Amino acid sequence: MGFILLISPCSAADSAAISFLRSATDEFLMVVAVAASAGTLLWGFIAARRLARSEFDARARARELEVKLNETEAALTAEPHVLIVWRGRDCDPDRIVGDMRGTAHVPSDHRELMRFTAWLEPESASTLLESVTMLREQGSAFNIGIRTLPGELLEADGRAAGGLATLRFRPLTGERRSITELAYDARRLAKQVARLSAILDAAPCPVWLRSGTGEVTW
Repeated sequence: MGFILLISPCSAADSAAISFLRSATDEFLMVVAVAASAGTLLWGFIAARRLARSEFDARARARELEVKLNETEAALTAEPHVLIVWRGRDCDPDRIVGDMRGTAHVPSDHRELMRFTAWLEPESASTLLESVTMLREQGSAFNIGIRTLPGELLEADGRAAGGLATLRFRPLTGERRSITELAYDARRLAKQVARLSAILDAAPCPVWLRSGTGEVTW
């Protein structure tokens, strides 16, 4: 049994409705496209404004930090001292500021300054090098007296903060000088006693020390 499909021609009203729908769809798609383009442009404009604002704020912050850095350096150089700053462990000093001209014989050349043996007494140079090594490797702070080759007594102060290590040299006066000088002499005497003890311990014959009352003290 077969089927017969009858297709009736569209009326004029149907054709007009289809044309209207097509036209409305095209206009709607055009409106959507224009709206999307306008939204993209607006978003891009807002993003550009924010980026420009962020860049402006960053530059202003950089200028502010630079001013503060210059002020800090000016304050640091107002009194005679030398400040050495390391960032990290295995690197040369990141910054060296200050000088001690007219107050102590400390090299103004940075390379010469870092060669402690070139301007410090041997005991002071070795002690300072050991202290700086412990400071940079373990963050161990120190405050010791050191003596230059001409005999000037200076304070060497080492500190660690975060990833930074600092070493500061400055001259000593008054009571602070007296206290540091006593500590310096005690340190040197302790090293001499330690060397003498090592020599006596290695001696091939027994050695001992007695006090004024005859008691064995060592």
